[in-house]
Amino acid sequence: MMAEHRTGNGQQINGKASSSGASSYSIQLDNFSKRLKALYAHWGENKSDLWGGADALVVATPPASEDLHYLKSLVLNTWLLGYEFPETIMAFMRRQIHFLCSQKKASRLEVVKRSAKEAVSADVVIHVKAKSDDGSSYMEDIISAVQTLSKSNGDRQPVVGNIARENPEGKLLVKWSEKLKNANFQQTYLLSRMLANSCVSKRLPI
Repeated sequence: MMAEHRTGNGQQINGKASSSGASSYSIQLDNFSKRLKALYAHWGENKSDLWGGADALVVATPPASEDLHYLKSLVLNTWLLGYEFPETIMAFMRRQIHFLCSQKKASRLEVVKRSAKEAVSADVVIHVKAKSDDGSSYMEDIISAVQTLSKSNGDRQPVVGNIARENPEGKLLVKWSEKLKNANFQQTYLLSRMLANSCVSKRLPI
């Protein structure tokens, strides 16, 4: 069964169909497009001074837990998509957005492909991880996509932005952290307070 997810207003969603047969929740594409545009615009305009020169932004959310809702990774995840997507890796690049997640989460995310393309000209790539899989091969695909950024940067090693002060929780995030370290990217750690002030706290009207 899919883990419970909460909407931006705190409601719990369990991924099942309602008794009426309708889907229990869906991503509001207008909000997603507006917020994705806001994120990319702020990143582009303030890349050096507020985003640490990051060429790619990585947001990795931990497994569902009542104790972790304060994490900025989950706040940003909910702000952008309208719901928490636990155990999901999101990698934002100028021309691609990668998601690594379970099949059920992937089915929910399929709808954002067209919106992302129209909003910021980015292709959405969804990597579906089986329950028994540790996700390593898909992580390598994401890392390869980040590495291609070096060509557009004059062969300069890409800078990857991570959220500061969030230790990896769960097997997926621990494995991802190891992969990033072994990739030898330049990494910049985005202060949680900066991230909240620059983007998440400036919510666009619903």
